[in-house]
Amino acid sequence: MREMTELYRATLETFEKFRHCIEYVQTMTSLSDLSEVLDGIRLRLDMGRVRLVLSQEMFGEFVPHGVTTLPAAELFQAQAELPGHGNGSFLGACACAPRLDVFLGRAFPAPEGSCYLHPLPNKYAPGTHIGVIALHDTSADRFSIDKATDFLDHFCDLFAHTLVTLRDHEQLLREAVIDPLTSAHNRLYLNRHAPRLLALAERKDMPLALVYLDLDRFKPVNDALGHDAGDKVLREVAARIREAVRAYDIFVRMGGDEFAVFMPDASPEEALALAGRLKAEIAALDVAACTGRRTNLRLSASVGMATFAPGQTLEELLAEADREMYRGKRSLPA
Repeated sequence: MREMTELYRATLETFEKFRHCIEYVQTMTSLSDLSEVLDGIRLRLDMGRVRLVLSQEMFGEFVPHGVTTLPAAELFQAQAELPGHGNGSFLGACACAPRLDVFLGRAFPAPEGSCYLHPLPNKYAPGTHIGVIALHDTSADRFSIDKATDFLDHFCDLFAHTLVTLRDHEQLLREAVIDPLTSAHNRLYLNRHAPRLLALAERKDMPLALVYLDLDRFKPVNDALGHDAGDKVLREVAARIREAVRAYDIFVRMGGDEFAVFMPDASPEEALALAGRLKAEIAALDVAACTGRRTNLRLSASVGMATFAPGQTLEELLAEADREMYRGKRSLPA
């Protein structure tokens, strides 16, 4: 009777531990917090190590650098060495575990203790997986084959569901603020983030500049070569602008063939230098090579620049840069 009571108490403690851990995981609101969440899981479950290996195609753009992602083919190859041809979990001594170099990392020391390796299911595609979670403990008994894993399996599956839900949510948010043709941010993104940066610039007395760019002679490309060719040109223009700007600049497709670069902490001289580089990049673009069509058409760009003055709104800053851009456009030969 005493043994049954102790077993019941231990089972209840384990249940409560996993229940609290599930509640903790379900408070996660962004995949950017995943490194901290994994450490929180480790502490709550009193593990030596908790590590995720996720599909690069699904999660590579969403998780922080500290979380490992692998190409799906490479991940599938390693996962296939788990029980059930990759569909089952491994539970037991590290010395017997498959592919710890992948699941616990190449920096993992000589295998000791025990581990649990569990494929994470994709709730939207039954029979497929998003990655593998690895739990390690220095105790050889922690994950011995005679231990029940019901709570552990349930927790890992719910964790996988949370990851997929967050990834899909963040993908939708990203699509709402990304121009689908050029992958530049769109006007909605600028409207959301620029006012905060303007307020910061005013509060900290920091310089801030805006460069506004409009393609010249783009209409003949569409008219002569078709809109598919025009789309290729716009994608190439966006790629060149993206290469030219700083990592923390906000690069936006305003619409049509107009682009803007919002430059926090940038002097007028830096903005002027960027404007010059952008004009040179556009002028150097080979329309024939870009579109795969024989043509002598060339592009150029009219560029306007504005620097932030205290009290100025985003709309006022855009209007000033737009006026400067059109002033340059009017000086072009007919």
